[in-house]
Amino acid sequence: MLTVPSCLPGAATVSWNWKRKVWHASGCALILLVFFLWRRPDTRLPAALISGYAALWMTLIDIVRLRSERNNAAFRRWFGGWLRDTEIQGYNASSYYLWGTFFLAISASDVVLVSAIVILGVADPAAAVARRLLERGAPPRAGASGSGEGRAPPAAAGRWARLARPAGLLVFTLVGAAAIAGVSRLMEEPLVWGRILFIALVVALVESFTKNVVDALRPVTRAVQRRLDNALTRWFWRFYPDDNLTILLATAFASAVVRFGAR
Repeated sequence: MLTVPSCLPGAATVSWNWKRKVWHASGCALILLVFFLWRRPDTRLPAALISGYAALWMTLIDIVRLRSERNNAAFRRWFGGWLRDTEIQGYNASSYYLWGTFFLAISASDVVLVSAIVILGVADPAAAVARRLLERGAPPRAGASGSGEGRAPPAAAGRWARLARPAGLLVFTLVGAAAIAGVSRLMEEPLVWGRILFIALVVALVESFTKNVVDALRPVTRAVQRRLDNALTRWFWRFYPDDNLTILLATAFASAVVRFGAR
């Protein structure tokens, strides 16, 4: 049996992987296609059934591979290059995404469901690109060569890197706001810009600072984990608040707050 993954509460590292970004956007596009192809005016049951069925199968795959190191090693030979540290011995991002979609399909309105998926598929990768560009440091100056000549000095590159998170937050908010505005108008439920920006900013903050919250709670989660360490709870400790889940839930939450405030 595998040990409880130490990476889950607070030691997540995220590296750039363009294949993963393509898979990320493609998964969102596929769910949207399914939603609109099987959309019914009086029910979202088809979308809920399809996403729930897919989530169950994806979770079953996770359980099978996490039952033993041998199973997990076989899985990683095929898909290891696509996984984050938190997914190697924890649930994979597609499971979180599908469960989040299922939850919204049974509890949220059409416009909230579609907005959340579009935000996840567009705003999240856009923010990741912005952060990636700045984390790599300032771009080379004119005349730079492959040897590094002409590049910004380390101090300047460090200043650029410190702008990565604020830039990601800003890009996520702006792209997310554009996504909400477009979806709400397309689905004939337009929102005023103040409410659109509120929803986008709340989701952007959740996306940007979830890892910090997890890191801050790490001593507590570690203490509880040591006290409740058995065959059943080990499956719970594999959970990580992945952004494929938190972005969807944050969109639903912020939309509910806006709806409640409008009463």
